[in-house]
Amino acid sequence: MKPKQLLNTFYNPGNEWRGKPFWSWNGKLNKNELIRQIHIMKKMGMGGYFMHSRTGLATEYLSDEWFDLINACTDEGEKLGMETWLYDEDRWPSGLAGGLVTKDKKYRERFLHMTVAAPENFEWDNDAVAIFICELKEKVICTNPRQIHSADEANAKAGESYLIFKVELSKENSFYNGTTYIDTMNPEATREFIRVTHEKYKEKCGEKFGKSIKGIFTDEPRRANMFYGFPGQASGSPSSTSWTDKMPEEFKKRTGYDLIPCLPELFLRVDGNEVAKVKWDFVEVTQQLFLDNYAKICQKWCNDNNLIITGHILEEGNLVMQTAFCSSAMRYYEFMDYPGMDELSEGSKKYWVAKQLSSAGRQTGKKWLLSELYGCTGWQFNFQSHKAVGDWQTLFGVNLRCHHLSWYTMKGEAKRDYPASILHQSGWWKDYDVVETYFARMGVMLNTGDPCRDLLVIHPIESAWSRVGAYTFPNDPVVQELESKFRKVFDWLASEKIDFDYGDEEMISRLYKIRKDETGNAILDIGEAAYRGVLVAGSTTIRKSVLNVLKKFSEEGGKVIFAGEPPEYVNAEKSDEAKSFAATVTTTSFDKKTAMAECAKCVAHPVTITDAETGRVMEKIFCQLRKNDDEYILVLLNTDLENPTGEIKISAKVQPTKIVEWDCLSGIRYKITSNKSGEKIQFITSLSTAGSKVFVINDEIDETIPLKKDLQISSTEKLSGPFDYSLNESNICVLDSAEYKINDGEWQIELEILKVDRAIRQRFNLEPRSGSMIQPWYRDMLRGHAKPESKGKVSLAFSFNVEEIPKKDLEFCMEEPQNFSVKINGNKINFDENPDTWIDICFKKTTLPVSLLKHGTNRIEIETDFHEEIDWEAIYLLGNFGVKIDGKNKTLTALPEKLNIGCITTQGLPFYSGAVRYNLPIEGLSGSQHPKMEEPCHQPKMEGRCPQRPDNEKIIISAPENEGALIKVFADDKFIGFAPWHPYEVDITEVVKSGIKNIELEVVLTRRNTFGPLHQIPLKAHAYGPGNFTTDGANFSENYMLYPAGLLAEPEIKRYEDMKV
Repeated sequence: MKPKQLLNTFYNPGNEWRGKPFWSWNGKLNKNELIRQIHIMKKMGMGGYFMHSRTGLATEYLSDEWFDLINACTDEGEKLGMETWLYDEDRWPSGLAGGLVTKDKKYRERFLHMTVAAPENFEWDNDAVAIFICELKEKVICTNPRQIHSADEANAKAGESYLIFKVELSKENSFYNGTTYIDTMNPEATREFIRVTHEKYKEKCGEKFGKSIKGIFTDEPRRANMFYGFPGQASGSPSSTSWTDKMPEEFKKRTGYDLIPCLPELFLRVDGNEVAKVKWDFVEVTQQLFLDNYAKICQKWCNDNNLIITGHILEEGNLVMQTAFCSSAMRYYEFMDYPGMDELSEGSKKYWVAKQLSSAGRQTGKKWLLSELYGCTGWQFNFQSHKAVGDWQTLFGVNLRCHHLSWYTMKGEAKRDYPASILHQSGWWKDYDVVETYFARMGVMLNTGDPCRDLLVIHPIESAWSRVGAYTFPNDPVVQELESKFRKVFDWLASEKIDFDYGDEEMISRLYKIRKDETGNAILDIGEAAYRGVLVAGSTTIRKSVLNVLKKFSEEGGKVIFAGEPPEYVNAEKSDEAKSFAATVTTTSFDKKTAMAECAKCVAHPVTITDAETGRVMEKIFCQLRKNDDEYILVLLNTDLENPTGEIKISAKVQPTKIVEWDCLSGIRYKITSNKSGEKIQFITSLSTAGSKVFVINDEIDETIPLKKDLQISSTEKLSGPFDYSLNESNICVLDSAEYKINDGEWQIELEILKVDRAIRQRFNLEPRSGSMIQPWYRDMLRGHAKPESKGKVSLAFSFNVEEIPKKDLEFCMEEPQNFSVKINGNKINFDENPDTWIDICFKKTTLPVSLLKHGTNRIEIETDFHEEIDWEAIYLLGNFGVKIDGKNKTLTALPEKLNIGCITTQGLPFYSGAVRYNLPIEGLSGSQHPKMEEPCHQPKMEGRCPQRPDNEKIIISAPENEGALIKVFADDKFIGFAPWHPYEVDITEVVKSGIKNIELEVVLTRRNTFGPLHQIPLKAHAYGPGNFTTDGANFSENYMLYPAGLLAEPEIKRYEDMKV
């Protein structure tokens, strides 16, 4: 990209660079509401959306109504210049069309299961694939296996066992709408999936393919899991492996030998041998079948019909899970147009997942790399966390961000489908453009030019393949050591700033070319990527074909490095060949210092990052260097989520001598002071907690760009409060525990609302609601679209206390009020025919006159004619009141007159989730007075982002400890700036100089304390999904577990000055 084009794109990145969320179609869909939400996504800075059926969908999937809505949304997206993407499944994983395919058992996922029987318990089974007799020790060590072919041969002796191998279909599961997943190694199953799904889309909206409909997302396809149980989706076990009906003939065709006689060796350790060629071959054959019979068929159909196929497969995160579910993730990426990954939850640091993706993408010429991210993070997930999770994925190659999730509605179970909703239900939605613009700019910079990436690392996945087997595989100590070394090699290289790609062994064998560059150095091309060196580390087996490639590369002068013991197996057979070859090239011990010293010799443009004072290598800073014609782009990322870096020294071996920092948040550029030392350019900078920076290094510079001054803190003043404040939404009292009775029975003891719901459903023998429940649309189809059967009258009673009756009427809020009769203290509460909504279209509200309240205990009773589609959910009171919590009891009080520094949940706002604006006095801070406040300076289309000014002083306000989504600053109700993440600072220089006496600091909260989980122990979980809301025992608290919210420490006013002046 040329400099002028790069600058324009950086300032105002287009929709192609902006995120496209999973837009969860999870209720009874309405066209007008869908179109409204598209406009909301546009305002949030999104570049498009994936239309994705999710838990709660009531509109019939793949019906005429469904396609009418697909077409309407596509047309609206086209008007707004947004990308519209399809999704190929009801929920996930892709392949079964919500059970419409796997109603037919011939398409269902299947396994080969091994059963061990003692002689006295054995019965001949004519349906078995094979039966063996053997001696079995320690459950997995098998000796003298012999196959028997009839009951007459069943002559096992004492101490011997029978091994019975039999095909089993996956168990039916409500998650698959009462069916199962498909056999993705069966091409007929895949073709039926395409017939039911893709061809229907083609029939109903095919004229939009490749135009207003850009492509289709395939989600978590897998082949049947191998020696690994998957209880949540009712498939597989530690004693079963992937299977398809044609496996025996396909295995022989692809390997040249029979599988069936080798089944004991596949499942067990024959004669104690932990590694076996049949294990390695079997995983390879399942890989080929998965690719040939699912991936390639899907890609070909999409390409033939002008659609881009994107998405991701199941379980890319480590060697065990890849082996168990897909063999090799990198191999699959080749057969996606925009290959993708997912790495969900907030705390994951599986950086290598993105590296695998970008490596395969670079080698196969894929520009766009997708990540499904932010899932399972919970309502409390703030902008700082959005940045931290997105940053490392972007640094390592992701440029198509698919947010998980943006809900159509929160009705019923849908509100627990892996919150939070990245849409209008979150109070911060109007501010989200700041996140999207930041990542769009970062994506532009990290996709300009080519990476300076000279090292290829042999991926050790096939070493895990060679050790599969019943009972032992996931926890095999050798496999765990493989995992450990795999992680260590990544960490060593990233911390030493040595950029690299992984190489899958099959892809290397097929895509390699060896050549010389213009200076005569040996280059190893893998597809479209080029390397100056190869590292083999942590592998126990290597392909003969790869070994031959490395030998040729070495003979041409290429650098090959073995770190640690060379592989002792070749093609999973014992061999000294790798060891002998290693003796002719560079070998080191498996330790960071020596291995990385050799790897660094492969790097043409090394980068070092050290502490400016001590010279210590800054291991938690990752970076990427890119070459764009005659300039370089350097991106730095502090992966430390707790601490800033302090001053750091950057040294890069590049020719140009001038540096400009490009600020992806503000869009502003600054000249950076640097010096040249030999062949290296050096400069000093710093990174905030989880901070990032982008630098462009060239020989031409725009002299109008201001120099970034080295300003130092000259004074700090803390603002202690208490403060006047305002709320942008009504306060909330959540009522989420109730007594209940069925028909004319006795009132039952008060329980949390979801426990009430489960108790009632259990009483009527109904399936409990969960993320895995049968979909409403499918249940309706099974009923023949008849009304659900009535089970009887059910009543619930919610109680709360009133200490001070509010001066103004309240609002009462609930879901589906048309299905219920509601009374408070014996007085009926009525809803309009089309009531107003609150936060989401599912929450309907009506006026609750204060005249119906009384001091002391108040009781709201709700009654309905119960059936399976009635959902019992929390109800809400809204208004100008405070709430006091005592255990699980709630009391309405007056709102506090002022707010103190500290959590607002103990200051009358335990459930509040809007924005809190603190009024902070700053009188006396101003220096020289100015007659009026100047407008914040900004670049075009960057309103509200105030950069560092080029003069010699700066005054900022900071909120160093806060709990909310982001900070915003106002003066006289006029917006001054954002502080979306660390260091939570906003420049108020001009405000102070203007003489304004008050600053308003707004904490935009998250919805955690409104929608929960409100009773989970511990307060913060590793990941969030439906199960976090239905905990029991030691993981459940009857009392409220509230997340900290608001300003938790004093805001600070800091004055910075140029100490050199």
